[in-house]
Amino acid sequence: VVLGRNVLLATEFYQPLSERQYFFVAPQLRYSNKPLDLYVDDLLSAEYQDQSAVAQFDVGANFLQYGQARLGVAIGERRFSQQSGSVALPSGGTTNIRAAVFDLKLDQLAGVNFPTGGWAAAANLYSQLDALGGDNPYNKWRAGAGAAASAGRHTFEVAVSAAGKLGSDPIPLYDQFELGGFLRLSGLAQGQLRTQDYQFVRLGYRTKLADIPLFEGMYFGASLEAARARPFVPVWRGEFVD
Repeated sequence: VVLGRNVLLATEFYQPLSERQYFFVAPQLRYSNKPLDLYVDDLLSAEYQDQSAVAQFDVGANFLQYGQARLGVAIGERRFSQQSGSVALPSGGTTNIRAAVFDLKLDQLAGVNFPTGGWAAAANLYSQLDALGGDNPYNKWRAGAGAAASAGRHTFEVAVSAAGKLGSDPIPLYDQFELGGFLRLSGLAQGQLRTQDYQFVRLGYRTKLADIPLFEGMYFGASLEAARARPFVPVWRGEFVD
């Protein structure tokens, strides 16, 4: 459960298919209600509320202590309501979600929020399928990797990622990739840059200033971030049903 400006209610039933848990199934339910802010250059052009309800069924495999892969089918609906600004999405419009999803996650980082060493990698494929009744079919991919290394209280990090569309169908505005916000082009607002494809790199440094009981500690850090991206075109192509 996540409450606040972004609302998320989600649950998953994880069922191993053997004692060693090499394979599993995992049905999921998710409801989210979050803002979708659209920028043109540096100006906030429109504000929408993005609501979605999705049921997903995954089958997967665990790679010992390294990570896991999942292949699933997602079925649901998204609805958009305009709060302010110019029209870029039809207010009250809905789109049907009928998608195949592949996820690969490998994680050998030493630590969750402030890793001191190790590496991680992830990849995702998403295909909206008109054969299952999905609106506005498209395919997209995303991949990334990162590593951390420490010397005493000093930690250095590097992260790279890239994403784009597969095939000739464009990714609709509401599902394009987002950049902006903390450690994702920190000088921009959260999700300010929406794009069909991007390449991103981040170099980071932090040092632990003090240990604090019950917490991970107090840190000082800095990051250098750069990206190459193609900004969105603020039009829709009739993919919604009023």
